[in-house]
Amino acid sequence: MEVNMSLRDNLVTSNHGCLVKLVEIAFTVALICSLPSVAAAQAQAQIRPLSVNGVSGYVVNGLDGYPSNAVDGNPGTSWNSGGFAQQFIQIDLGSLKQVSKFRLLVSQYPAGQTVHGIWGRDASGNWIVAYGTLSGYTYDGQWLELATSSSAQVRYIYIQTSQSPSWVGWREIEVYETYVPPAFVTNCTKSPPAGYITVGASWAPAYCPSSAPYWPNQWTHQYVENMPAGTVLQACQLSAPGWVWTGQQDRNMQCGDTGFSTTQTNRFWLRKL
Repeated sequence: MEVNMSLRDNLVTSNHGCLVKLVEIAFTVALICSLPSVAAAQAQAQIRPLSVNGVSGYVVNGLDGYPSNAVDGNPGTSWNSGGFAQQFIQIDLGSLKQVSKFRLLVSQYPAGQTVHGIWGRDASGNWIVAYGTLSGYTYDGQWLELATSSSAQVRYIYIQTSQSPSWVGWREIEVYETYVPPAFVTNCTKSPPAGYITVGASWAPAYCPSSAPYWPNQWTHQYVENMPAGTVLQACQLSAPGWVWTGQQDRNMQCGDTGFSTTQTNRFWLRKL
């Protein structure tokens, strides 16, 4: 495992043997080394759609080679710069985003050592963050991934290849942002979304018309994925993945007071495993 970094601020050593930044740094990580990341522990959402607003060049063969192929969601097509390193491609995110991760699908023949740098620019085109450099032995069809905990808000992603045995190109470029789910979601179904537990029930005929039973017909779900083990939650459902019933329950208007006949109308104490 090889890790090279140019220092801008303090570094710490993780229990994986990799250097991890405390604040903004530029770094080079061998592809076999996976760095822990704050962003990696959070929910992430792929930014769509992406567009290409600048390349160093391109050559076309049929439908292949166009810059837009790098962000079309089709791994069977690719952007081909038509030249050896150095070459670049710039991606437009559509608006300012806080990026958490990059995934790049290699278009390369022959296989060999490559170096790719990734930077971020603001809406005016100013250079504001160096996300890092992917360096190692790569081959066609290989996914490369770089996670970042940078808080920079960027509009454009600039990817430059400074070393490659082949003409430079990419099959796919994916960019992700940190996604913070809402703490509570209210809807007309008693089945909670993934990562949520039902914690409230009410009657809302104007918003959730339904047939009998009319009470309750609207449910409130709480996001629980970020809760630590041992957390006890009062819920309107008896079970949930990763949670266990403590054996304690009551009948409470919070969950709709219709008796003990259904698990959705009693309140249960659940503990996170």
